[in-house]
Amino acid sequence: MPHKPRRVSLATRLSRNYVELLTTLAVLFVLQTGLVPFDFLTNPDAIGSRDLFSVAKFKFALADIVSNIFLYFPIGLLTHWSCRRKMRSSVLAFFLAIMAGFTLSLAIEWVQSYSPARVSSLIDLFSNTIGAAIGTVSFWLVRGLGKGIRRLARAELQGRPLATLVKVYCTALVIVAVLPFSFSFDKGLLKKSLKSASIVPFSVLSEFQSQEAAAIEAEDSRSAAFARWKRMKCWSRWGSSLVSFGVLAWLVFSLLRSQYGFKPRDTCILAFWYGSLLAVALSLMQLPIITRGFDITDIIVRIAGFAAGLVLRTTYKPNRDLGLAKQNTTFLLRIPRIAFVMTAGYIAYIGTIPLTFATRSEGLEGVTTSANFLPFFGYFATRFDIMMADVMEKFMAYAALATLLVMSSRKLLAMDLWHRIAVVSATALALSTPLEIVQSYMPVRVASLTDLILAAAGAVTGVLAHEKGAIFLREALAISGEEGGLVRQPAGNHSPNSTDELMGTLLDPSPSAPSEPSVSPVSHRSHT
Repeated sequence: MPHKPRRVSLATRLSRNYVELLTTLAVLFVLQTGLVPFDFLTNPDAIGSRDLFSVAKFKFALADIVSNIFLYFPIGLLTHWSCRRKMRSSVLAFFLAIMAGFTLSLAIEWVQSYSPARVSSLIDLFSNTIGAAIGTVSFWLVRGLGKGIRRLARAELQGRPLATLVKVYCTALVIVAVLPFSFSFDKGLLKKSLKSASIVPFSVLSEFQSQEAAAIEAEDSRSAAFARWKRMKCWSRWGSSLVSFGVLAWLVFSLLRSQYGFKPRDTCILAFWYGSLLAVALSLMQLPIITRGFDITDIIVRIAGFAAGLVLRTTYKPNRDLGLAKQNTTFLLRIPRIAFVMTAGYIAYIGTIPLTFATRSEGLEGVTTSANFLPFFGYFATRFDIMMADVMEKFMAYAALATLLVMSSRKLLAMDLWHRIAVVSATALALSTPLEIVQSYMPVRVASLTDLILAAAGAVTGVLAHEKGAIFLREALAISGEEGGLVRQPAGNHSPNSTDELMGTLLDPSPSAPSEPSVSPVSHRSHT
């Protein structure tokens, strides 16, 4: 009997062609961005393709050019990546990726000539093609830099895992602090930022409260709700800063105690100096960011969170009777569970503020038929930097939620990757869907499918990041050897001399805690 070919599941096909899937999603996003609001053939003055590039030929707007370059950057990168997976010639893949970006942009510009709300511009075509070309060239750079960074990270993890953890965490704090990367070093804007800098603690709350009171007196419920939203948004930002710097204090204290052997008091002083310096540095970096600015309250909250973390760290007394293995297991499960609950609460909080509700006459039917309900439509009326900040905040929140959920559940860890993605994505959608329904009854919030898409995308990214990160850590920390030799462990095994010792260092501040090996070991010689 002839052997029947084995059927390949859809999940397996998607996993094998994930680059092509990402390329398709990027193209669909560019199509939606370029063709909104889909009002073609409604312009009585439009003459179709003869109107192509006849409008705004010489309109030069730096912000539009930069946004177009960034929009087509992933098109060039992903298209080049997809072509390299299918063909051997790198030169051919290079030119095909650039031509793909040019053809896509030309098609969108041609269709835009039939729309009364869009402008067909030759500058857009050039900037889009340049963005695709930069993305194509970046494929080689990212590929080479990725290998180098991977080697350096593996060597760093093998030498000082706890120090590497602190560096990565600090880098994440810097990235979050400077979102959405809208720096401006214009003298006029810098002077305006300096004048608007808040040097009085919590003064912004008084300003928003005054705005809310004035709006209530004027019977402007929408403005009052918006002022209240801004005030509650400040509390969410300060709360996240408080917790994040508390975690940083725990990590820095553990590093200084286990690696350098400082006394508890000296460790607290040195760690507090480091945390205060970082808190001030983050606020100074936010000064030239258009949408952020300088606020002394941020520094105070960060330092307070760091001090609270130091207090909790110094007062923590591990139960040595439980044994290191059982203690690590409890720690590894309890901390992510607490963090998962806190992250879910944060998402629910920012999704329901300002907690001002009003019954709309059109109800849910009016919300679902609105143009803002369609994915990303509500962002087209906002500034690009504000849009990116909101998208990144929601995406990163759900990615963190997914990662913590996987870390805190043994059942999820026992599942295969695709079942894990399905369960975590369903959990994220179960959290985001009620929030969108609640937002439909808020006067200053907009219910949209965008949040559901960001929740699902963030959940998938969080699960994949945890999977790839766990594999990389197993490979990097799979070291043992009594005389410094490296011994590779099987990919699925857990090295008792790597993560166990690292977690033991985080838990136990005593000098007897496992210490990290030095990157440059000093040879001990006997003195006569």
